[in-house]
Amino acid sequence: MNKKTNEELAEMRRPVVNRVVQVNTDEVLINDHEYRLEKNYRDAFDEELMAERFVGLLSRYDFIVGDIGSGQLRLKGFFADEEKVPNELKISRFEDYLFEICSFGCPYFILRNMQVNERSKRRWIKEWHRAETKHKAKRPVSKKAKSRKPVAKRRNEVVGTGKKKRQKTFKIREKKK
Repeated sequence: MNKKTNEELAEMRRPVVNRVVQVNTDEVLINDHEYRLEKNYRDAFDEELMAERFVGLLSRYDFIVGDIGSGQLRLKGFFADEEKVPNELKISRFEDYLFEICSFGCPYFILRNMQVNERSKRRWIKEWHRAETKHKAKRPVSKKAKSRKPVAKRRNEVVGTGKKKRQKTFKIREKKK
């Protein structure tokens, strides 16, 4: 396999289709949707990187967190605390995400979505709840134990016991005369 230079890899990148405009220090327009820059730790917000990495699916989230690790921007969506979603997707758990997933001390930013795509958001939450209830509704089926004859009623059988727990046992039966 041929090694490609960084310049060749840069040329192969997909074209940027998103438009990101920083109106002022705390207002950003992404594809004509309004976002507010809540926090910009270590000047992490970069219009060009955001335009490259932004995906329309992120418009369903109330908050978008971007962190820069190894020179790449990673975006993750979070919902407001009032929503009935898993705790790891609530903005109050944002610091847990930083400590567990991101590099220590990495630059990050938080964008608040001022025009949330409510239709997409409701559909996603509804599908998530449906999947959760299906998962909880499945109950394990218990197996019935086979009934055996009492030991006193068994005749002409010698049962060998295994020395180890999982060792197979066998039966020796005497012939009837």
